[in-house]
Amino acid sequence: MPWLTVLLAVPLVGSLVVTSVPSRANPLLSKQIALGVSLLTLVLTVVMAVQYDANGGVQFTEDDVWIRSFGAHYTRGVDG
Repeated sequence: MPWLTVLLAVPLVGSLVVTSVPSRANPLLSKQIALGVSLLTLVLTVVMAVQYDANGGVQFTEDDVWIRSFGAHYTRGVDG
């Protein structure tokens, strides 16, 4: 599971959903969606933290080729 990518994507997608909801239809809907996205992000973070090994060094690493012709990579990982 690409945990770090998911943890980056969930709030981003949530913010796009919140901004696309018309405020005239239901003024509280945007706040409810934002709260739901925040809670989902919290749950995913806790699940990831439970799986973290304090003595394991860099974990949850992801390495994707970004621009192949330049040899650029998009690399993520958790260290401490």
